Amino acid sequence: PLATIRSGLEVAVAVAGRTSRREHASGAMIIDDTYNANPASFAAAIDTLAESAGVKILVIGDMRELGREARRLHADIGALARHQGIDRLYAVGELSGAAAQAFGEQARHFSDQAGLIAALRSELVAGATLLVKGSRGSAMDKVVGALFADESGNGGRHAA
Repeated sequence: PLATIRSGLEVAVAVAGRTSRREHASGAMIIDDTYNANPASFAAAIDTLAESAGVKILVIGDMRELGREARRLHADIGALARHQGIDRLYAVGELSGAAAQAFGEQARHFSDQAGLIAALRSELVAGATLLVKGSRGSAMDKVVGALFADESGNGGRHAA
């Protein structure tokens, strides 16, 4: 039974959007955790990112359906990321601005994904780890897709 479990784990593939790791052509590691988001899953994602080596970058979209506490819960995410040693935070969406503000000086907030994606391209360097997360309604999977769509340009290195 143990050998069967081992062989199964060796061929297992992460489900897209659920903390799946993928190396970008630049050498940066991108963790795609875009399937869904809530305060508890954000805290777990931050813990995962905090354990990474090198520069740690949290990229967030809004968490939806949080009610009156939404702005405070987003601010809590920013404060937690700062406390856990995350180096930079990039945010897109109205509510995520509270996370950027709570994170402080090394945070940037964008009103749209195009600006966010353009800024993230400069972060795609060997040794960096970017974790991308947000509720489905934030469509953060499009950010991940855009970063991989242009691997051959914008600083990405070509495969030999």
